[in-house]
Amino acid sequence: VKAKKPDLLFFGGMDAQGGPMIKQFKSLGLKANFLTADGGSTPEFIRLSGGAAEGAYSSLPGLPLTERLANALVAYVSYIRKMFWPYPMAFFYPLSPVALWPAVGAALILSAITLVVLHERGRRPYLLVGWLWYVGTLVPVIGLVQVGGQAMADRYTYVPYIGLFIMLAWGLKEIAASLPRLKAVLAAGAVLLLAASVYATWRQAGYWQDSETLFHHAIQVTEKNYMAYNHLGMALNLQGRYAPAGEMFKKTIELSPGYSHAYNNLAISLAQRGRINEAVEMFQRAIRINPNNPVFYRNLAEAYRQQGKAAAAAAVLQEAQKLSGR
Repeated sequence: VKAKKPDLLFFGGMDAQGGPMIKQFKSLGLKANFLTADGGSTPEFIRLSGGAAEGAYSSLPGLPLTERLANALVAYVSYIRKMFWPYPMAFFYPLSPVALWPAVGAALILSAITLVVLHERGRRPYLLVGWLWYVGTLVPVIGLVQVGGQAMADRYTYVPYIGLFIMLAWGLKEIAASLPRLKAVLAAGAVLLLAASVYATWRQAGYWQDSETLFHHAIQVTEKNYMAYNHLGMALNLQGRYAPAGEMFKKTIELSPGYSHAYNNLAISLAQRGRINEAVEMFQRAIRINPNNPVFYRNLAEAYRQQGKAAAAAAVLQEAQKLSGR
């Protein structure tokens, strides 16, 4: 490969192979750009690359710019609301088209806040500082450049919220200074708020006690959360509850027909129940959607083996080895 001096290297497999591969390419001095499919668009890919993933590209299918912009506007306002009322909370918020009126409403709210902080920049500069901090630090993760299938993520707010807290803390200090009688009220309110936050944290942490509880909760508090159904099915599969797991994977496919992993997972649950013919069909559908995942081929090869189709199993396994580079 190095002798060919390519401008671009494309890898269509998974993070487990892609991370070490790009690391090896960089160690060999290859200067080519590296492009990975959705299987490499993960934190694991970055970890396994040892830093070599910097500058790599992903071919994740994206939404039109107008839809990404609409989602970004709504997300900015949703994050503000969640700072004051952090409900609902889930491990994944599925990305879906945003209607016109929420996007327009969010744009008006953001514009109004911007006009206020600009108007007050002379007397209350902390408002502009905090607002620019909030808006600016969210830009890389707000979804204008799409990474993954989430509409928003609570973890993205850790740094941006500092800006809103600057606005809130300095603002309350100013109010307390101008109205001394309110100091006791503000102090009592702070204590109550802290107590409420402790309780809310304790309750939210309870949803993370195990996978089944976490994914059930996500399904209850979000809509059309295909990822939650898929992960709940995987958790049930690990418990040996293959029939209910299969129903979760069917629901995942209903919500997201192009999500190849759901077909693969459904096939596994079918195979565990001895329904090999149906499993083969599902593995094949997973491969048709994503023909670059070696795991799907290995699973199909095992299903063929159980059917007694040794030649077909060997051919599919060979394809898996090609994709994984082994």
